[in-house]
Amino acid sequence: INRADVYAGGYGGQFNGRMSSVIDVYTRNGNKKSFGGSVSLAPFVSAALIEGPLVKDRISFLGSFRQSVIDQGASRYISEDLPYNFGDSFAKAHAVLGENQQLSISWLETHDKGVLGEGSVDRVLDEIRWTNTAFGLRYLFLSGSKPFIGELLFSVSRMRSEVGPNSDPVRSSQFNNFNYAVNFTNFLGRTEWKYGIFARAPSLQTELGGLFQEEEIGIGRRHKIGMYLEPDVHFNANLRARIGLIAMLFTGNTNNTFFEPRARLVWEKGAHEVSLAVGIYHQEVIGLNDRRDATNVFTAWVNAPSEDLTESKHALVGYRFHPTDWLEFSTEGYYKSIDNVFIAEWTAFPRFTTRMQPASGRAMGWDLRAEVRRPNFYAFVNYGLASVEYNALQSSLQLWYGDESFRFRPPHDRRHQINFVASTSFFNFDISTRWNFGSGLPFSEIVGFDGFALLDGVQNIFDINDSRRVIYDRPFGGELPAYHRLDISIDRKFRWDSISLTAQAGVINVYNRKNVLSFDVFTFRRTNQLPIIPTVGLKIEFE
Repeated sequence: INRADVYAGGYGGQFNGRMSSVIDVYTRNGNKKSFGGSVSLAPFVSAALIEGPLVKDRISFLGSFRQSVIDQGASRYISEDLPYNFGDSFAKAHAVLGENQQLSISWLETHDKGVLGEGSVDRVLDEIRWTNTAFGLRYLFLSGSKPFIGELLFSVSRMRSEVGPNSDPVRSSQFNNFNYAVNFTNFLGRTEWKYGIFARAPSLQTELGGLFQEEEIGIGRRHKIGMYLEPDVHFNANLRARIGLIAMLFTGNTNNTFFEPRARLVWEKGAHEVSLAVGIYHQEVIGLNDRRDATNVFTAWVNAPSEDLTESKHALVGYRFHPTDWLEFSTEGYYKSIDNVFIAEWTAFPRFTTRMQPASGRAMGWDLRAEVRRPNFYAFVNYGLASVEYNALQSSLQLWYGDESFRFRPPHDRRHQINFVASTSFFNFDISTRWNFGSGLPFSEIVGFDGFALLDGVQNIFDINDSRRVIYDRPFGGELPAYHRLDISIDRKFRWDSISLTAQAGVINVYNRKNVLSFDVFTFRRTNQLPIIPTVGLKIEFE
């Protein structure tokens, strides 16, 4: 990874189809002058990387492979089964086609799986699996005579999740996506004119089955084309503004057009920076979860069932202050209104359903961050306060709660979150520590079960097939335990000519916090995340 930019809201026209946040990741290019690489061996995860020139100074390659050995390594010396397996592989080729042209081709594959619950003689464990595959191409053109940059992007990807046996999963959801975009930037005076066109063709397929499941297979396609214009105006050395408009057309049985105006204002003066952002955002894909699983380990991806997409209006205000080169403080507040969001329909039947009901809502919060950058010390601490509330609409709710609508916290509403990271060098040892805290997430508790049967005349009740039902408490009225974990690592590097050896040692989950991975509200089966794991390893790098 070269860099990763995180946008919590107020992002520009280049990003569309998302109404909450965006993570934009840039991968680095391989070395075009010499070969190099590294090998890392440890009982938790092992990895290898190699890079070098295919044509010196013109074409490079980079490849990496990582695979966990936690089920074979760490589980042997902590006297506890760790039925987890994960890994990834990545390859990239980058070519300088001329003085003003570059081309890169990338490929990525990831896989994760784990076993949920504890095994017994009469119980077959559920296995959850996630896989991702992506291929991407980027062509970059810089004009030699005019202040102009052009970019062409093409990618195809597949994301799949499964629950159940590998050969015959009980549930599965697959998200295939095709993406094409052309972006341009013209530099004219004090204005950067950014504009482009894009096309996307996602394909969603969800299969639900098994005990208490709806036997349904849903396949959805919704093609989208659009364009955006976003001038970035620098009024003077202190003030700049970005005002944009996105137009999107969805093709299919009915053609729908949506417009998204967005604006951002930034004022800088010395050590101070103030920013304001507003915008309208739409999202055509939604994720649904099984109400029996309080931790949402499986998500079914489906299209919104309405001509009106889910819409969110963003308003953000931020302030950043860096009194010195090594110290920075920042804060940001946001408010997002949400319209026409869809959630799974409330039902008394104990099954996963993709039938949806409309809802509206709002999200608001405040983030505080302090960062220290010194030659031998780096640290940051971040605190986030958030509140998300939905208002659901469904006629049957009046039978249960006395009203056709009710307000509730959705399962992703984490009220408090703290992140602390620090690293320092001490007598040639590099010491790093990370601590995370997140308050408990809401989930729906149950009171009990019953059954009902439809009677037509006088019948023998012992011969009637009844249907099982769930008696729910107030939806999302319960709260899971808080999450927190401390990790510590120590490295020492030794170097000989073009080869370096790094000895690594560390502890994952230092105080052995039992954090929840999954929890079945019907059976109270709980699976925890990683226990305390000491780890050691070696990393060899060569140039």
